[in-house]
Amino acid sequence: MNATLPTVAAGIFRATTAIVGVVLFVCCPCAAEVTAITGAQIIPMTSEAVLDDHAIVIENGRISALCPVSVGCIPTGATVIDGTGMFLIPGLIDSHNHFGGVAFDGRDETRIRTRDQHLRQYVMFGVTTVRDPAGNPLVLQARDQINRGELFGPRIFTSWGVMDGDPPLFTGAPAFAEPERAAEFVRMTKKFGYDFVKVYSTMDTEVFDAVMAAARETGLTVAAHVPIRVPLEHALKKGLRSIEHLTGYDVACAYPERIMRPIVEDIYQGWAWCTPGKVKVLAAMTAAYEVWNVPTLSLWDNTVTEFDRPRRATEGLRRFEHPLTRAGFDWLYSIYGPRARAGITGTRSTRLGLVKALSDAGAPVLVGTDVSATGYTVHREMGLFVEAGLTAYQALHAATAEAARYLRKEGEFGTLVPGASADMVLLEANPLVDIANTRLIRGLMIRGEWWSKQMIDAEIAAIQREYAEDAARLRQLGIDAPAER
Repeated sequence: MNATLPTVAAGIFRATTAIVGVVLFVCCPCAAEVTAITGAQIIPMTSEAVLDDHAIVIENGRISALCPVSVGCIPTGATVIDGTGMFLIPGLIDSHNHFGGVAFDGRDETRIRTRDQHLRQYVMFGVTTVRDPAGNPLVLQARDQINRGELFGPRIFTSWGVMDGDPPLFTGAPAFAEPERAAEFVRMTKKFGYDFVKVYSTMDTEVFDAVMAAARETGLTVAAHVPIRVPLEHALKKGLRSIEHLTGYDVACAYPERIMRPIVEDIYQGWAWCTPGKVKVLAAMTAAYEVWNVPTLSLWDNTVTEFDRPRRATEGLRRFEHPLTRAGFDWLYSIYGPRARAGITGTRSTRLGLVKALSDAGAPVLVGTDVSATGYTVHREMGLFVEAGLTAYQALHAATAEAARYLRKEGEFGTLVPGASADMVLLEANPLVDIANTRLIRGLMIRGEWWSKQMIDAEIAAIQREYAEDAARLRQLGIDAPAER
C-alpha cells in the first residue's frame, strides 16, 4: 500500500486485506502478491476478441497469466476477486490534460493539494495513465513519486511547459524567436528529465525546424498545436509525433481563400472553410506519416456560445471539476470572445468529420480531454468518438492500446497481456456494445492494487468534500467559484 494513499478508503478497513476468497466488496486497497480476477469476460484490447469466463492472475503488480477458469491456473492461496457476469478492460489513458496544481492562496502546499486531487480523481474513473503536454516541476515531481510508489495516482508522461513563437499567442508564455535558443530549451528539457516537447501556435518555420532537429538529437518526441505559420505537411515531414486539438487542419482548410494570422481572433477559425473533400485529402496526407491526433472534442463542446453559458454552468459534470476549473472557464470565455466561440461551436460537425476521416484513412487518434472534469471527461470523449462514427472498439482502443503505442510502451500497459502492469477496470456491462458502459465501474486495479466500488465511491465523496472546502476558501478570497448544487 502506498504510504501517501489519501483519505477515507485508505485506512478504515485495513484489517480485511488478509482475507482470502471473494473480495469484490472488500473496502481497502490491496496489492497481495498473488491476486486473481475470475469469471469476467476479458477484453484485452489486442483485438476485438472477448475472452469468456476467464481468469486473470496478477503477481507483484503485473499480469502473470490469462486463462480459462476451467484450466485451473489460479495459484493456491491467491486472493480471488469474483468478476462473474462482468467485463474487464485495461486501465484508460488520457492523452491530453493539465493537472499541475494551482496555488490560489499563494502557498505551495495548496498547489500540491490541487494537483493530488486531480491525480486521485483520475484513478477513480479508471484512468491509470495520463499525459500532460504543458507540465511543470510539480508534475515532474509527481511522476517520479508515483513511479517510486510514494504517491498515489496514474502513471504520468509530461512536457516542460510549452514553446511558443515571439510574440506568443498568450501573454507570459515562453516565446522563442531565435532557433538556437529554442534548440537549447529542448536540450534542457531532456536534461531535466521531461518526456517530450510541446510546441505552440505562433512559432515560425525556422524556429520550428530547430526544435524538431534538437528533439531528434536528444531522442525526445514533439507534440504540437501545429503553428499557424508552419504548413501542416511541413510539420508532418519533420517528424511531428502528435497534433493536439486538430490544429493545422484549420489553417490548411482555409488556405488559400483566407490566410490565418497567428493571433487569438483567428485561432481555430479556419475549420469554417473545411469541406468533406478537403478533409478527405488532409486525412490521407496525414496517414502517410507516423503521427497521432488528439482531437479533445470534449474541450470544444465546453467552449459554448454566450447563449449557452448558463447551461454550461449547470451541467452535471461540473461536480467533478475542481472549483478553480469552474472559475477557469470564465477565463477561457474572456480569451475566446463571443464571435470566436460561435465560430468554434459552429464547426462541431467539421471536427467530428475530421476524426472519422482520419480514422478511416488509417491515421490514429487518441482520447484526450484538456482541462475539465478529471477522469470523468475521458468517458465523455470516447462517447464523442462514437458520435463521430467510430465503433465502440475503436474509441476504447484510442483510450488504451493505441495510446500505449504512441508512448512506445506497447505491452507495458494499455492491454491485458502477460507482463503488463496490472491496470484494469471491471465493468457491469459490455463497452463494445455501448461505449457508455465504461462509466459502469464495479471495481478497478492500478499496479496490482484493488479498489472495490465501495472504496471508489468513498474516495469520490472525499474528493467532493475537499472541492467544497476549496470553493469556500475561494469565495473568501473573492474568486467566483460556486459549489455544485
